[in-house]
Amino acid sequence: MNTIKLELEAEEYGVVERFAEVLGVAPGDVAYAALHRLMTTCDDPAVGRDIVETRAWRRHHLPAWSGPAHSTHAYGGRTDDEQGRHRFW
Repeated sequence: MNTIKLELEAEEYGVVERFAEVLGVAPGDVAYAALHRLMTTCDDPAVGRDIVETRAWRRHHLPAWSGPAHSTHAYGGRTDDEQGRHRFW
C-alpha cells in the first residue's frame, strides 16, 4: 500500500481531530473521505485551479476552517462574527 504524507499545523489538525471525534472515526478517515470527494470531482477545471491556488497561499496562511489562531493577517480586521466561526474550533 502506498502512503501520502499530509503535514498539518496544530490548528488545522485540531479541527480535523475534533470533527473525527464527533463522527466516531479517526482523523485519517476524515482525510480519506475528503480526498475521495475531491477525486470524484477532479474533472471540473475549478477543482484543479483550487488545488494550485491553495498550494500557493498555504505557505503563508492557515485556512479559515482551522480557527482564528494566527489569522489576523488573513481577515484584515474583521470581527469574530464576520469571520464565520466554525463549529469545531
